[in-house]
Amino acid sequence: MQKMLPIALIAFLALTIAGCTQSTTTTVDVYVMDESGQPVNGAYINAYTSYSFTNAAGDKWTRINGQIEATATTNESGYAQLNITPGQYAITANKDNATGGAEKLIILGTNTVNIAVKKPVTPTQEAKLTIDIVDEQGKSFDVEKVYADQEFCPDDGTACKYVIWEVGHHSELIIGAFGKYRIGFLSLTYQPDANISTIIKAGDDLKFTIKMKKIAEPAKPSVTVAGVTIGQLPSGLDAAAQKWGGAQFRGQDDLQHTIPFALELADTELGGSTFTFDGKTIWYQVEYPAGSPTADAINVTFRRDHPTGTILGNAKPRETIKLGGQGDRKVEYYVYPNRTMNRLWLFLNTGYFGAEEGGKIQNGNTVKFAGTSVSTGGSGSVYVPKSRDIGGNNPPYNDPNAKFTADFTITENSTGKSTLVVVNTENGTIDSVTENPKKPQATIQSPSSLLPTAKQAASALPNTSPSPSPRRDANTGTGDLNKSSPSPSPSNSPNPAA
Repeated sequence: MQKMLPIALIAFLALTIAGCTQSTTTTVDVYVMDESGQPVNGAYINAYTSYSFTNAAGDKWTRINGQIEATATTNESGYAQLNITPGQYAITANKDNATGGAEKLIILGTNTVNIAVKKPVTPTQEAKLTIDIVDEQGKSFDVEKVYADQEFCPDDGTACKYVIWEVGHHSELIIGAFGKYRIGFLSLTYQPDANISTIIKAGDDLKFTIKMKKIAEPAKPSVTVAGVTIGQLPSGLDAAAQKWGGAQFRGQDDLQHTIPFALELADTELGGSTFTFDGKTIWYQVEYPAGSPTADAINVTFRRDHPTGTILGNAKPRETIKLGGQGDRKVEYYVYPNRTMNRLWLFLNTGYFGAEEGGKIQNGNTVKFAGTSVSTGGSGSVYVPKSRDIGGNNPPYNDPNAKFTADFTITENSTGKSTLVVVNTENGTIDSVTENPKKPQATIQSPSSLLPTAKQAASALPNTSPSPSPRRDANTGTGDLNKSSPSPSPSNSPNPAA
């Protein structure tokens, strides 16, 4: 006979089993705010369980997979409440494509989740260039155009050049194709002090301040004033004089004269050599005695045409020689041999052209040469080219900032108008032309301190040590090599020194 359980025991067991299978939930308080900390109204809340994240690009909370256990919507205070069973959850919020979330272990009792939502950052497809332009003093400077020019064009055919059509000193440029760019500027009178090349990437916000400097006017090879051409002459100069320039004019005798400012000749000893001067051929020979010759022992002979031609004179270093050209009109030159450099230099001496015609040329006009000046200091009473063959590796010859200039003043007899022509002696080109200069041109009467001493010229690389003015007229043989020439006495008439 089967035994029966007491009714009270059966009832107790039933209640116990039912209690074990009943689910228990808890509340979660969710607060949603935006990036500035303000509450977000109407945000959708999802509670995920058994969740995971994919490896796709984008915000983490848009890449979630899992089972949604509960949903809610925030009120104007950014608050929502969830009723869920305890466990591990990912709770997300979403409003107008702004997303956020939090992972949290939910327990029985009080649970609070704070979520900040933000919109996803979309990679920009543009870059920005800001250009501020200043002058050499740092003040704002307007240019006609600024442009960014891509050095290597994209393969997709995107335009390679972007131009700002704005005039001014501040420009902003949006770039849509990326790579290496040059930044350029259009100004008729100024240019940037440095070239700009930069790599531009998407999202860049680049800023440049550009300093502009004045563009130097291109040198003029020559200028013609009152029938006198000065500078680089197209014809008439010997090859030894072409680099240094010259003057071309008609004299009182109506003959055309072509006068070199300097001649850089080889110091030929055996057999001598020739050069062309004012349409005439001149033969010369340099004699260096054996040993270490002094200046007095060195001799330069000049003759007309050939070794047996009419003698024009003999000169020692730093003496002057008068050379005759068309109509046998004389021009005076400073003689400067340099054995180490294998050179014989002839430098135009200061004074007026047309010495034998009262210092005048055609129509009674005058051309006066006043000497050579150096921008960094110093001057010379002859035309001194800026050449290492003269000054070696010594200042100011080795100074790239030192400019050697020679002054020529042309005065018109009929009007009295004067024009100052300044020649760059490094290449014989025109540095400037000034009509009726405020300051009268003064001939430099001091010796040429720009030239090495006679001893250095004969036996060593030249330097710029100052020395007295040892001059002697080679045509007359008068004067003393070791004494300075006296300064000419004041006179109302031109000084016929050239």
